[in-house]
Amino acid sequence: MGDAELNGNHSYKDAIVDAAIAAGSAFFGALTGIAILNLRTDPITYVLAGGIAAGIAFFGSMGASVKRAPSP
Repeated sequence: MGDAELNGNHSYKDAIVDAAIAAGSAFFGALTGIAILNLRTDPITYVLAGGIAAGIAFFGSMGASVKRAPSP
């Protein structure tokens, strides 16, 4: 996806964009899940649950996309 470096690995810009997409999907997915389950909590709890899900998705995606440099 996007501009690849000469060694075939994706750039950090692509990794951040991909991680942001995953985080947004996780955030709204968590909010949708809470609404579908009809959990009656205050709105701050909704935002915190979405934020935690988004953080896990963002950093998980970043960790998975960072490649180790080939050994000489």
